[in-house]
Amino acid sequence: PRHVDIGESGILGRLQKAEAEACADPDLRSWLHLGAGLSFERAGESEAALGEYHAGLSGHVECPVAHGALRRIYRRTGDIEPLLASYGNQLEGENDPNRQAALRLQRVAVLHAKGEVAALEAEVEELLTLPNADLLPLASLGIICEAVQATTSALKLYTRAAELESLAPVVRAACLYQAGLLLEEVEDLEDLDAAVAAHERACSLVPGHVMAFEALERIHAGTEDSTALAAVFEGEAGAAEEDSVRAFYSLQAGEQYEAAGDPEAAARVYPAAL
Repeated sequence: PRHVDIGESGILGRLQKAEAEACADPDLRSWLHLGAGLSFERAGESEAALGEYHAGLSGHVECPVAHGALRRIYRRTGDIEPLLASYGNQLEGENDPNRQAALRLQRVAVLHAKGEVAALEAEVEELLTLPNADLLPLASLGIICEAVQATTSALKLYTRAAELESLAPVVRAACLYQAGLLLEEVEDLEDLDAAVAAHERACSLVPGHVMAFEALERIHAGTEDSTALAAVFEGEAGAAEEDSVRAFYSLQAGEQYEAAGDPEAAARVYPAAL
């Protein structure tokens, strides 16, 4: 067939629309409407294209081709609500967990861009119920949630990711560190004991995890717990690769043990400072 230019695309769309409306076969009618929509879209007639794509859905509500076409226009026009509705409508007829995950991840991206925190958190809850949830980029989702202050969801995602033995220890430790920061700094989540536990686990996964050790120092210094602070310094001394660094932290540990009234512990760590 010869090439159809933009001016002729609108004419072709009207012919295809008429053919679709006259077609008795519902499956063929849906595809004809989709073809008409594509012709209208090429002609720059977005409203007519939307009408045809919706008509194509009348017989196949979950049709991914029609939904994809609708979303292509909605992204271009910036119509966020119908864009989200399209994802929701397609999800209603979708039973495959992988395709469900793909659609929900796309909804998360839209909600993040729009700053819809409550809807984003609801979407994350749905994602975490999927049987393939542990295969999703949980840490990346946590970063997305944290960026829009959906901190409860971010904490759940970081915590879930940290439990996955399939992830590298450094990634799990990073998730634990981020979870610890949220527990330490976000008023609604504030739980210093849980924050300490998260940072300590990060240190156990990655010995010498500088940022987690610093967080533990900050927490214990703030609560004036000299014994706990001494244990952190002792841990940093144990993880140190250079003698001078090991000596520095051993000295710090000894001083804190003395401040805590534990001269025996101080005597145990001071020799490493020599």
